[in-house]
Order: sequence, then C-alpha cells, then structure tokens
Amino acid sequence: MIDPVGRETSSHGRQWDSLHDGYFSDPCIAAPLVEKIRDGIASSEPDIVVDLGGGTGFLLQHLIRHNLASGIQLLNVDVSPKQLEQASDRHIRTIQRSLTNFVRTDAAGPGKRILFIMRSVLHYYGREGLEPVLKHLRAQMQTGELFVHQTACSDEQTDADFINLLYGRMDTGKWYPMAGEFVQTLENCGWAVDSVAPAPALLVTSGDLGTRYGISAERMNAIRSELAQRFAEKRGVFETTPDGFRAFLHYKLFTCVAVNV
Repeated sequence: MIDPVGRETSSHGRQWDSLHDGYFSDPCIAAPLVEKIRDGIASSEPDIVVDLGGGTGFLLQHLIRHNLASGIQLLNVDVSPKQLEQASDRHIRTIQRSLTNFVRTDAAGPGKRILFIMRSVLHYYGREGLEPVLKHLRAQMQTGELFVHQTACSDEQTDADFINLLYGRMDTGKWYPMAGEFVQTLENCGWAVDSVAPAPALLVTSGDLGTRYGISAERMNAIRSELAQRFAEKRGVFETTPDGFRAFLHYKLFTCVAVNV
C-alpha cells in the first residue's frame, strides 16, 4: 500500500517553507483562505480553531500575527513529527495524529465550539479514501459548525485526467476530483456547501516533483513524454519546457456547514 505522506518526508521540516517556490509559506498566496477563515470565525464564534493537517503551523501563526484569533484556542493536528517540530509557537497546541485517527475529544471537551480548517490535504487519501475520511471528519463535528478548507479540484474532465495521470505515474497515491463531484461528495457526507471560491494555483515543475518524490530524471523524462503524447499543452495546466515540464494544481476554497444527516 502506498504511503503518500511517507513518500515525501524528506521535504518536511525546515525544507517545507521553500517547497514549490514557497507556495505554502507565502502570506499573499494564503490571503484568500485566511479571509474565509476570518469570516468563519466571525460567523461561528468558535472556542477553538483546529487546523487538520496543519504542517508547520503556518496558517495558525498567520492568524495570531494578524490578531484574528484573540481569545481562541488553536490546535495543529498533523501526522508528521518533522512538520510539528517546526510548529513551535507557544500559543498553538500540537498533536501528532492522522485525520482518520483524530477525534473531537483530542481538541475539545463538551460544550465547546470548533472551527475546522484545512489546506491541501484531502488528496492524500486517494480516490477510494476520500469519502471515508470526509465521513469520519463530519462525525467529529457538531451540527452548525464550519469546515473551511482549500482543496485541489478541476473544473474540466481533461484537466482532472491529466493531473491524476501525472500523480499516478509518480506513485503518490494522491487523487484530485472534479469540482462538481467533490461538492456532491461533501453534501453526501453531511455538509451544506455554503460557498466555493477560487484560490491561487500551485505551479509544480518536473524538477520539484522529482526532488519531492525521489524520482530519477530518467523516469521524469518518461513521464513527460507520456503526458505530451496523451495531452495537448494547455496554458495554466500543462506546459513543456526544454528540460522538463510545468504543471498546475488548481485550488478552490470551500466553506461547509455541518448539517443533520
């Protein structure tokens, strides 16, 4: 069985903030998500914000720096000890846990309201694992609580086919849904999708991917050739370069409300 997280632990820790040209540590890139989180805090008035798969704690630290979490407890949940070692802010509690093992009592006792946030995590669970992990997360929420997350998904089938072939050939175990079917899955798992908005796309180069997943240049060249044969180049999706290729993960921001099921 493929371990998507284990495949890339060499990129965890201090190296994470510089990964993919610093995408996951850039305040400007994170701004649209932070705005949605701010709106979620204002509307739901949580006692606790829980970042599921929070990595090095960037999002929660950003909330602190901008005084968006005054009086709110903060919890970073991540499976990687190397990531959590970098999350050293004294205002943030950390817990090493996979999403499938996380339970509500890890975060809060009775009578507390939680805002759940997440950034670029659900694809780690693959096509077959997406719905089970969503159902598990919904089971940890109370009716009316919010789940604000940034998730990669495609509007067009050919774009989804391309990105899934790429990540499949790299043996990552990751999978990226179509946006429409993803909304339906969220609703089937017990959320009302209150809003969907675009987020900045993530540029990934063949060189970055080879380093992140430990893939040789020869194999990356073979992947490039297959992609070029099966898919036409498309600006902002797949672009070949003299020594490799550029691909783009397109993200959307989802604000979801837990409803009765």
